[in-house]
Amino acid sequence: MTKKFTYEDMIKRNIGILTMEDQDILKDSTVAIAGCGGAGGEAAIMLARMGVGHIKLSDPDTYDISNLNRQYGAKVSTLGKNKAETIASEIQDINPFCKVTVLNKGVDEGNISNFLEGSNIAVDEIDFNQPYFTALFHRRARALNIPVVSGVDVLWGSFLLFFFPESLSYEEYVGKSKDTNLEEFRNFSNPISAYAPELPAYLDASVLTNVAEGKIDIPVVAPSVSLNAGILSAFVCFSLTNMREIKPVPYYYFTQDMLVLEPKLNTNMEY
Repeated sequence: MTKKFTYEDMIKRNIGILTMEDQDILKDSTVAIAGCGGAGGEAAIMLARMGVGHIKLSDPDTYDISNLNRQYGAKVSTLGKNKAETIASEIQDINPFCKVTVLNKGVDEGNISNFLEGSNIAVDEIDFNQPYFTALFHRRARALNIPVVSGVDVLWGSFLLFFFPESLSYEEYVGKSKDTNLEEFRNFSNPISAYAPELPAYLDASVLTNVAEGKIDIPVVAPSVSLNAGILSAFVCFSLTNMREIKPVPYYYFTQDMLVLEPKLNTNMEY
């Protein structure tokens, strides 16, 4: 359809939670997201709805049947289609004021600088089993003085990690040196304890064993992916607008495990 409304029309329900000054910052911001399948793709949609002015998307993967249980862009009609291109199309249909840049090859040595340059913040949703590209992404972001945030959905909860250019690096956080040769990450495995510092007692230990041995893929469900996307997009907003102080790794943020949420009594009402 032809655009017949303004940016202010689109974001007016944000006001009261965000200010117009916050919105101006978001409108002038660029967010680079590597990995658009699960939380990365859904967070991109949320950021577009919040009014971010430029979103860069990178993902070499295409949707398959196993993605239908949780990924925002995965539908029968998108099976076989590139994830970054699909999310870009969704964004353009939601927020016509958002510029979208698509890299459908994924990040590599030849394109990482161009992908990250000009970004105010970068989102690392690269596959957990691709530490080489994770290290490449973080190293180049650090060189460009760009903070990186990574969200991890685990069981019924979500973890959030921030990496600032001056803070502990990704390499150091996972037990390596900041100057470790990138090639060493090709045969490296990210420690689960770095990305999921708290594991609930109800987790069957055999699940972790089967994942580590490659017998099963990492299990994940739609609610935790959406939870992860929500906290990711919120904290990107907090970081861009300086709405709250954010502590980088080794600190982490944990969104409450939904399976162990406890009820609270509403004492403000009479029953």
